[in-house]
Amino acid sequence: MSAIYVYPREFERCVDLLTRKLEEAATRAGVPDSECTDLEATLVALPPVARSRAEALLNGIQLQAADDFPAMAFAAKYVVKLAHQMWENAPVSMVAMARAVDEEPPPRSPDHGLIW
Repeated sequence: MSAIYVYPREFERCVDLLTRKLEEAATRAGVPDSECTDLEATLVALPPVARSRAEALLNGIQLQAADDFPAMAFAAKYVVKLAHQMWENAPVSMVAMARAVDEEPPPRSPDHGLIW
């Protein structure tokens, strides 16, 4: 495997694009815009289900971009590592947990009826 040099401006641009993607995911998960002030805040604000989706998205981008867009692959790898650090140091907030409960479908019995 050969060494790849990523220009800082290109890396920053890729991280900005990934941040916007994550902000869109946060919005879909019900996170208010006011909680998405930057990349770190967006990562912390994501509810559990959105965190796993965000990680899958970033891993997919990293794999797809590896050959043709090394800066994007490197940025995605960076954001995944940052996300793991943020999530370890800032467990899911109560607000994010409440949002996650709201987005999960109600439990169903084996005969497909709702359980009340």
